[in-house]
Amino acid sequence: MLRNTLDHSIRVAGRHSLIAKDALPVVLHTFEVLEKRSECIAIDATTMFMREAAGFSSFALSVGGVVDRIHSIGVSEFDSGIEVWGVQVYDESVRSQFEDWPGYSGDRLDVKVHWTLIFLDGDLLAPRISDARVGFGAANESRNRWPANPNEPIRRWRLDKSEPLQQTSEAVVPIRVYLDSSIPARWRPWIKEGIESWGWAFEEIGLRDAILVLDEPTGDPEFFLKSGRHTVVEWRPPSGSQFRFDRVSMKPGVGVRSTHDFRSGEIRSARIIVSWPGDLFLTYFAIACGPALGGNVSTREIIDRISPYYLKSGVAHEFGHVLGLMDGNYGEGAYLTSNLRDEDWLRENGFSPSVMNYSRCNYAAQPEDQVGYMYLVPRVGPADVHNIAWGYSEVSGLASPDEEAARLESILAEQLTKPWLRFSSWEAPKGPQTFNNAIDVRDVVKGSDLGLRNVRRSLSRLGKEIESGQLSDAEALRFYYAAVDIWATMIEHASSVVGGVEVHSLGAYQPGAVVLPIEGDRVDRAIDFVLKEIMRPDDQLTLRSLDERVGAKHGADFQRIMRSNLIVSLLAPYRLNRLAELDKDRPEREILGKYLDQVIVTLFGNSINGNGRVEPTVFPLQQAAMESMSAAVGGEDFNYIRDERISYWSPAVSIFGQPEEASAATKALLKGKMYDLCRRIETSIAKVKSDHMRGQLLLLQEYCG
Repeated sequence: MLRNTLDHSIRVAGRHSLIAKDALPVVLHTFEVLEKRSECIAIDATTMFMREAAGFSSFALSVGGVVDRIHSIGVSEFDSGIEVWGVQVYDESVRSQFEDWPGYSGDRLDVKVHWTLIFLDGDLLAPRISDARVGFGAANESRNRWPANPNEPIRRWRLDKSEPLQQTSEAVVPIRVYLDSSIPARWRPWIKEGIESWGWAFEEIGLRDAILVLDEPTGDPEFFLKSGRHTVVEWRPPSGSQFRFDRVSMKPGVGVRSTHDFRSGEIRSARIIVSWPGDLFLTYFAIACGPALGGNVSTREIIDRISPYYLKSGVAHEFGHVLGLMDGNYGEGAYLTSNLRDEDWLRENGFSPSVMNYSRCNYAAQPEDQVGYMYLVPRVGPADVHNIAWGYSEVSGLASPDEEAARLESILAEQLTKPWLRFSSWEAPKGPQTFNNAIDVRDVVKGSDLGLRNVRRSLSRLGKEIESGQLSDAEALRFYYAAVDIWATMIEHASSVVGGVEVHSLGAYQPGAVVLPIEGDRVDRAIDFVLKEIMRPDDQLTLRSLDERVGAKHGADFQRIMRSNLIVSLLAPYRLNRLAELDKDRPEREILGKYLDQVIVTLFGNSINGNGRVEPTVFPLQQAAMESMSAAVGGEDFNYIRDERISYWSPAVSIFGQPEEASAATKALLKGKMYDLCRRIETSIAKVKSDHMRGQLLLLQEYCG
C-alpha cells in the first residue's frame, strides 16, 4: 500500500507556489508495482506525472493542458516512504496562461511537481463509526463528507499515549504543527493562538498537550516543509482584492486540505494555507459588525484592530477541519439575541457555539452594548468541546463494544438539555438560521433588524470618509458593494422563516426526527419586515459622495440585482410549496393565497390601480416577480441574477437542499393569481395617461402569455 499525501506543484521560474485546482483531500491509493523484492518496491515514476496516471491527480488537469514530456525525476527516501519530484513541460496552448509569471521567457513552461509516498503498515487506528449528531466528516475513498454506508469511520488523529494513565490527565504524542518560517512576525503569534485554542477541548477529556506548534526547523537539512509527511501552516503572500469599477472579488485568506487513510479514518497530515489580510472577512466585519466598536472608529481602524483576531478565528476554523470536523450548523440559533449583547455571556460562551459555523461576526451587538472587539469574532466554543469529547474520548480497547457505545451515547445525551450542542448538516431541512446567522431562532426579525442598523451606520461612516478623502475610489466601492450585499443577506435571514421548518431532534435530519413548519405571528412579522425593507427608497442604500466620484450607475445597478434576487427568493417554488402544504392542514387560513396577495399588492399596487406612479426602482422588481411566477406555473427554472461582485449573499436553493418544481397545488393557485393580476394590468393600460407608464405595463403584460 502506498499513499499519495501531497499534490503540490511548484513552478521552476518565480517565487510563489501553485496548488492544483483539483487538490481535494487525498486518501489512500493502491497501485501495481513493477517489482517487489523483500523491502524494495519498483515504481514507474514517470506515469505519476502524466495526465492519465490512475490515482494521482496531475497539475495538467488543473490547467487543462497536455504534458509534452517529463524530465529530471528525483527521489529521496525517509523511514516510511519516499519523496518524488518530476519536471513537466507543457505545450504552447497552456503556456499562454502564464505569461505574467516572473522568469517566464515565452518559449517553454516547466513545472516542478512533488509527491510524498508513504508505505502503510497494518497497524490501523481503531475506527469510530460516524454519527449524524456530531460534525465529524466520514472517511471514505470517494471523499464524500457523509458516510456512503452506516459503518464508515470518522476522520480523526491517532493520539497515542506516551505515558501511563495519570490521575488528572493523560499525556499523548501530540499533533505536531510546523509554522512556515516566512510567516510575518506580526501574524505568527495569532496563527499559533488559533491552533492552540483547541487545546482546552482536549484537556476537558483528559488529554493534555495534544497539540504542539513548532517553528519550521530551517537548520535541519532533512526537513522539507512541502513534504506530505508534515502538518504545516504555509504562508502565501497576499495578492489583494481584484478590483475593477464594475466588480470586485475578495480573497478569503485561509484554506486547508488534509490527508487521511479511509480504512480507519486516521488523519496523517494537513496543510493550512494562510494569505493575510483576508479582504473577504475583514470587509464583512467592517460593515456588519464594525459599528459595535463605536461611532468614532474609522473603517481602517476597525480593520486594523480586528485583523489579528479574525486571523486567529480563521486559523482556528481551518484547524477544526484538520481535526476532522466539517462545516455545518452547530447549535444553530440556540443563543438568545440578548446573549449576543452581553459581554459576560460572550466571555464565557462566545457569540456562536462553534468556530466551525459560518457565523461571520456578531452583528447583533450595538454601539451602546460596549462589547469588546475580541467578542465580535468566532472562536472555539462549547459545541466544539462537545464534538471533540465524542470524537477523541478513548474508549476503544478499554471497554466492551456495548460499554463503549453506552459511554459515547452518554456524551451525546447532553444535547437533550443544551440545544447549542446539537449539530445538523447543510443537507438537513432548512429554516431559520440557514446561513449560520448569529441571531435567536425564535425571533429572526429582531436579529436581522439589529444587523441592518449596523449596515446603515457603516454606510453613514463610509459617506463621511469618502467626502474627506480617507478612502480611495477602489476601497469605497469595495465596501459599498459589501454593504448592499450584507443588507440582502440580513433580509434573507428574516425571510428564511417564510416556508421554513424547524427540526426537533438531536441534530441532523434523520429517521424519527420531528420536522415542524413555522407559522403564525413569526411568519407574519417576517413577511411584513422583508417586504418593507425591499421596498425602502433607494436613498437608504445610496452614497451620493461615491456616486459623484465613480458614477451612480454602479450603485443603482447592484441594488437592482440584489432587490430582484430577494423577490425571486420570496417567490421560489420551494417556499411556496411549503406554504401550500400548510394550507392542507389549515384550509380556513388560506396561507399561501394571502401570502401571494401581500406580495402582489406590495409590488404592483400603484400599477394595477391605473392611477399611480411607479418608482424606477420598483419596475425591475415587478419584472422579476412576473418572470418568477410565470416560470413556476410553467414548471421551468428561473435563476437568480449572478454578479461577480457578490461575495457573501447566496440564497438557499431549497429548504430541503435540492431544487424543487412548483407542486400542482402551488401552480393552480399561482395561475389564478396571475390571471387576476394580468386582467388588472390590462385594465390599467387603457386608463393610464403616461406613455412611460403604459410602456412599463405593456412589458409586464408580455409575461401573461
